[in-house]
Amino acid sequence: MKIKNIIGIFLTILVVGSAGVFLYFHQDILQNIKNVSPQVILLLTFLILSSLFCNGLVLQQLSRPFIAHTHIFDFILLSFSASFLNLITPFRGGAGFRAWYMKKRYNLKYADYAASLFGNYVIVFLMSSIIFFVLFFSFFRSSSIISLSFVILFFLVFLLGIYFILMPNSQFSQKNSISRGLGQIAHGWNLIRLNHKLIMVLCILTGINIGLGILILFVALSVIMPSVLLINAGYMYTTSTLAVFLNITPDSIGITETFYILSSRSIGISIENVLSASVIIRAVNILVLFIAGPLSKIILLKNISRKS
Repeated sequence: MKIKNIIGIFLTILVVGSAGVFLYFHQDILQNIKNVSPQVILLLTFLILSSLFCNGLVLQQLSRPFIAHTHIFDFILLSFSASFLNLITPFRGGAGFRAWYMKKRYNLKYADYAASLFGNYVIVFLMSSIIFFVLFFSFFRSSSIISLSFVILFFLVFLLGIYFILMPNSQFSQKNSISRGLGQIAHGWNLIRLNHKLIMVLCILTGINIGLGILILFVALSVIMPSVLLINAGYMYTTSTLAVFLNITPDSIGITETFYILSSRSIGISIENVLSASVIIRAVNILVLFIAGPLSKIILLKNISRKS
């Protein structure tokens, strides 16, 4: 077993165990979950399915510079199956399955897949920082206080995103396999970033997906705090996108909640309410993915077997 997998499993056990102990001593959080109505569960299910569908569209758009003909149904199923694998494995195991499937199904080079994955992160961070600053100025006008650390961090993220989109073409030495691999990834990213129409479409789809994430958090928080504002959920959700830098536990469990708590402290939302909302979201997410995820993977594997 690889060291990173051992670390991931250890951290997952640590986080889940700590969460179990915390819930044992704060059983009011579990009581809040029991009060969730069927209507709220259906609404969250619809929003989560919409987010997964939108993510499939993003995956398809990112593959267009490398694949002449794509099947949208493939990418929607990939979104479901990869999210399911991310849910049960550390270090985003779903990304590895997507790379393998794209290689088998469309003969996509791993370097080109890495370029599309890199591009996805760049667009997500760029759009998250833009939405964060829209929310920041809204908070500023309403005399609310948000963390200066997050303002500085998102400003740096925004500059980094702009740089990677506008960066000059990079040249890598061909002397060794590492530099050749980096050169191939850079070439793939150039194909994406120089297609201005594609970048615009990706920004729109990613913006919609972030909006769906904000709505999901807002609905869950509304169960616990009926007076919560949409802007508060937006602030908490955009800061949680930074969790991808520390994505070492299944579905970033514990990592996402840490960012929620760090951001919620400055807007007056208690840790108990944050964790209650997070548990509600994760419960519905598990329900959706444990049904749709394995079915999607089975269909995708059948597609591979038919091709061979």
